[in-house]
Amino acid sequence: MGVDKLLAVMGWDRISERTLHIIPLLGGFWGIIFGAFLFRHKISKREFWPPVLFAAALWVCLFFALVFGYIRLPGS
Repeated sequence: MGVDKLLAVMGWDRISERTLHIIPLLGGFWGIIFGAFLFRHKISKREFWPPVLFAAALWVCLFFALVFGYIRLPGS
């Protein structure tokens, strides 16, 4: 989020929202959430947040499924 904010301020080509939505799906949702509020970037854009929050919910569900044994990793 910081890099996208810097690019926006400098008037250069920016990081696409698609890329910013892929990052949380790959596990970087904490960085997107904290970065948005730290750099005050995209915090008022309502249509940006549902995919980010959906990805965060998926990772939280996966974490709890692993912790409580609903999903087992191979070899364990």
